Amino acid sequence: MRATITFICFIITFISFAQNDFRVMKEVEAFKKNLTEKTAITNSIIAEFKQEKFMSILSQQLISNGTIKFKQPNMVKWSYTTPYLYDIVLNGNGIIIDDGGKVNEFSVGSSKLFSEMNQLIINSVQGNVLDATKFNITYLENKEYFAAVLTPIDKKQLGAFLSEIEIYFDKQDYSVSRLKLVEPEEDYTQITFFNKQFNQAISDEIFSKK
Repeated sequence: MRATITFICFIITFISFAQNDFRVMKEVEAFKKNLTEKTAITNSIIAEFKQEKFMSILSQQLISNGTIKFKQPNMVKWSYTTPYLYDIVLNGNGIIIDDGGKVNEFSVGSSKLFSEMNQLIINSVQGNVLDATKFNITYLENKEYFAAVLTPIDKKQLGAFLSEIEIYFDKQDYSVSRLKLVEPEEDYTQITFFNKQFNQAISDEIFSKK
């Protein structure tokens, strides 16, 4: 029964991606090897991003922009600049949210799900998220991108919040160009990264509470 459901999900995913000229990836092992090598030599990432939130109850998507900074091994800062000022910091130990000067801090260890979501975000930004023990993964490609479609295996934990994760890797440098997080009710968030810089010096201070 599970095999049948997995096959049906694969067919639906393939039809969806076929509209964008995606096809089944030919050299999956070569892709994973090259991605691992790229990840190993990437100590930091600085990029601009555009975030689009699609909700069935809204006629238009919610759009926001900002910058993201990632530093090994597990520090990420999202700085939203439009339409509002909002910072989210993941520093390995916790999550810090600065909403226009109002700062709140949460411990990653406060819940297993919180910890998994924290690690998922960090790994997704870095491109190091292809974990076959937690996800069923479909590999696709077109002329510009490699794509990995991840479906959570545990439907009671991460799967209760995300039904699918799509990650698009630039074929030129294997960096993450787009990330799509699909919720069980088909609402989704799409984040596009551009003007990426690699291995620039980033101070640890920006990942701490002000």
